[in-house]
Amino acid sequence: MYFRPLLSTFLFLIAALFLGRVLPAAGQTQSPAFPETAAGLKSFLQQLSEAAASDDSAKSSAAFHQLEIPNPGNWFYDLLGPDLAKRMTVAYSVNPNGREEELRKQLATAKTREREILASPLVASAGRPLAPLERALSDAMKNGQLFFSAKLVDLSDNSVIPIGYFIQVAGIFRYVDIATLQSLDSSKPLRIRQFAGGPVPKAIRKPQPVYPEDARDQSLSGTVILEAVIGSDGSVKEVTPLNGPTLLVEAARAAVLQWSFEPPLFNGAPVELVIPVELTFNLRGGQPAGNSAELAKPLPATAPPSAYSEKSGGLDRELHDLQKARKSGDRTAEDAILRSFVLPDPEKWFTQMFGSDAGEHMAEQYIPVSHALVQVLKGTFDHLDDMKFNEIEIRKFDKPCDEHADDYVYPLLLARAGQVPLYEATFRNGNSYQQMNSFVYADGAFRYIGRINIPDGLLFDELRHKSSDIPAAARSNKPVKLGGNVASGRLLKRVPPVYPEDARRGYIQGTVRLLAVIQEDGSVGELRVAKGVCSLSKAAMDAVKQWRYQPFVVNGQNVRIYTTIDTVFTLKR
Repeated sequence: MYFRPLLSTFLFLIAALFLGRVLPAAGQTQSPAFPETAAGLKSFLQQLSEAAASDDSAKSSAAFHQLEIPNPGNWFYDLLGPDLAKRMTVAYSVNPNGREEELRKQLATAKTREREILASPLVASAGRPLAPLERALSDAMKNGQLFFSAKLVDLSDNSVIPIGYFIQVAGIFRYVDIATLQSLDSSKPLRIRQFAGGPVPKAIRKPQPVYPEDARDQSLSGTVILEAVIGSDGSVKEVTPLNGPTLLVEAARAAVLQWSFEPPLFNGAPVELVIPVELTFNLRGGQPAGNSAELAKPLPATAPPSAYSEKSGGLDRELHDLQKARKSGDRTAEDAILRSFVLPDPEKWFTQMFGSDAGEHMAEQYIPVSHALVQVLKGTFDHLDDMKFNEIEIRKFDKPCDEHADDYVYPLLLARAGQVPLYEATFRNGNSYQQMNSFVYADGAFRYIGRINIPDGLLFDELRHKSSDIPAAARSNKPVKLGGNVASGRLLKRVPPVYPEDARRGYIQGTVRLLAVIQEDGSVGELRVAKGVCSLSKAAMDAVKQWRYQPFVVNGQNVRIYTTIDTVFTLKR
């Protein structure tokens, strides 16, 4: 199916601040700066990504503000007719500043994280069927118009990140976010998150929580942070704990579920409103630091409702069971599985896995996050459901060098003390997909540790311990750590890496970051991969080992240098 573009009488230029062009005088028209094609949209988004990554906030703000559809109410009415126009206009009008900011953050990564922008027209074909959301848009349009989808492809692991949809209006590409299109599904109430300038909840009834006896006995005080969903009828439909002392959370949740409000409206339309809630429990003589003290403690171990075997098929079955529980509305089973993903006793596990120094540091990162992990995972699976990512593929990483391990997973595989495997889950919808890593199997269940990494400083410490070929006289010298740019200024001999043929044939690109010891004579000593994929890292190390630097001198004495070296592998198309 092809959507005919709507021709407009008047065409306007891109904002002069963004493109550096002069606006035409009143009454003049000009052809679009970017043609209404996939290539035109890609060029447009590339310029936007440069603006997003720049330090010029005024330029960036002007560039993204002109993405708004002028007179959206009239435009959606012409596009969809009266039945859906009001609903779509309400969804589109929710927090435009937040929508622009989110897009700006996404496009900035095209410059900072080696991501490529892909654009394609929403044209159904045998090779590219429309996704369910796109099909819903196609079916709803009263006047066929040409929409384009935009995505980011991470060149380090080929993962795909949806951006949203674009359409030319008055000669300029305009942005329609995924959340706006999701409002086409009129079977669900329109749910919006509270924002500045949005609807303000007006409470009718707000009973206070009952202080739990166990907390009272321990003189425990603290603050509980929740997220509540006010239904279109004013009742509280859902309450999700985000943070707070464990003994106080359930009491807070039980109280908020009894609250009621005036039915929320936005632009005259009934909506469900997501609001933050903060409740403070305070006893005279209580422990005001109870909240932070609780967050420093690991959560108790829980088990999923069923036993899942320690293999890829076990994780696959558990994730499918989670999908079934969510689809059927079985919140008890859903919560049980999600809670079981929290790693118990993180300090013990990370220490056994990565050694005492790195393990302790990683546990300190993980424990506070684990208290909100169930809510984070719920949000992740809500997004996967919205994008119809229903197909699941599990990959197990147990060898140190796995060609499918991305530039975050591969360094973890290298750092393991043993052969404990990591698992990755890929959720697909046609050619689009999203990955979750990493899962591990610990204490009889699969646990989710996310994309946690080992800080460069700890890896540098390990390099220092390994440098055994240093003369005794020089060992007493305090090593100097330099930034990669400073060290590169003293590079005398640079040997370029040889692009591995397997990586070339697989079109694998990316950056390998090495932590390096530069010896007193300027030669390269120990090397360690901090970021990169296996198929490129060996080639990078083989080349860097041959590099030579002008010796670094401090107070008249040659010293060792610890620095980072980035090697970029890029293939020309």
